[in-house]
Order: sequence, then C-alpha cells, then structure tokens
Amino acid sequence: MNLLKTEAAYKKRYDVLTKKKVVKYQGFIKCIFYLLGFKKEDICVDGSQLLFWKKARHLWNDKLIDKMKNYKI
Repeated sequence: MNLLKTEAAYKKRYDVLTKKKVVKYQGFIKCIFYLLGFKKEDICVDGSQLLFWKKARHLWNDKLIDKMKNYKI
C-alpha cells in the first residue's frame, strides 16, 4: 500500500480513476468497498446492488488507501 502513496506512477493510476465516467471490474471495486466496511447505500444505486460510480468515486481517495493498509483479516 505504500506504493500507492510513494510511487508517482501508481499514484497517478489510482487518482485518474476518479475522473472516469465508466469503470471496468465493478464487482471487484464493490468488493473492495464492502471489505473495508462501506455500506451498500454509500456505493450502490438506491434499491439495488449496482455500483453507482458517480457516488462511489468520491470515496476513492487517500482515506481508502489508509483503510486498505490497516485492513485486518
């Protein structure tokens, strides 16, 4: 996880994702959020389980990196 904060190339790839209107691997991204404790209401379309990227992308930031780093199984 330190690579996402220290290496410029990794940081750029991580940060550019929030500027995308459509993302691939939505199921994988949803799993990341769920494993880190986010609620369905924070990342999905109301009343469904479809990832709502316009809502979820605001959570894709440095705080998410910290949560990934501190995640315990």
